[in-house]
Amino acid sequence: MIKDKLLENILLKVLFATFIWILYLEINPKIRGVWLRPNAENKIIFCPKNILNLVFFCFKNVNIWKLQFWDINYFYFTIIIVSLITLIRAKL
Repeated sequence: MIKDKLLENILLKVLFATFIWILYLEINPKIRGVWLRPNAENKIIFCPKNILNLVFFCFKNVNIWKLQFWDINYFYFTIIIVSLITLIRAKL
């Protein structure tokens, strides 16, 4: 029972971190337009595949693991956000 609750807690934190990361990608002036892009007719379309491509890009490009790219590296971003949430909740 406790193990299930812990797993659920971690999963919720990861989902929240993923949501924040996806929003951050769109508002970050360095990289905006990842999941909301103009098509050929200049209409904004939703491209969820681009989000997955960016997640897996970490495995294709070693440079994405450098400190300057931690904000767009899904794995670093998620670890940092989950850790911050855990620290903040522990203080409350």
